[in-house]
Amino acid sequence: VITGRRALALVIAGAAVSGGLLVWAVKLIAARPGHDIVNMHTYHVVEVWADSFPSGHATLAAIVYLMLGSLVAAGQKSAALKAFAMGLAVALTAIIGFTRVYLGIHYPIDVFGGWAIGSACAFVWMSAAHRVTQARLAFAKLRN
Repeated sequence: VITGRRALALVIAGAAVSGGLLVWAVKLIAARPGHDIVNMHTYHVVEVWADSFPSGHATLAAIVYLMLGSLVAAGQKSAALKAFAMGLAVALTAIIGFTRVYLGIHYPIDVFGGWAIGSACAFVWMSAAHRVTQARLAFAKLRN
C-alpha cells in the first residue's frame, strides 16, 4: 500500500478473508473437535476451544506468506533473491504449522490439511492477480 500497490494489497486481503471463510466452512463440515495431545496433568500453554481440522493458522500462514513470497520473488531479477524470498516464505509457513503440532493443538494431518487448503487458495488468488495484471498491461498498450 505504501508503494501504491493497492490492488495487490486487496488481493492478499481477499485471499486471507476467503481462506478464513474456507477454513470455517471445512471446520463446520468436518466437525472434528479440538483435542489435547499433552497429558492432562501437565501445564497447558494454550487452551483448545475450536474444531481441529484444518488448522486455521497453517492455512492462513500458507496463504499470506506464500503470496508475499511470490510477489517479492516476482519483483527480483536475481535467481538467488527469488529463491531466498520463496524459501523464506516456505520456512515461515512450515514453522507456524510445526508449532501447532508442538503445542499439542493439532495433529499433523490438521496442519497438512491447512497447508493444502492455503497453498491452493494462494495459487488461485495469485493466478487471478496475474491475469488481471496481464489484462491491465494489454489494455494500457491498446490505449497508447
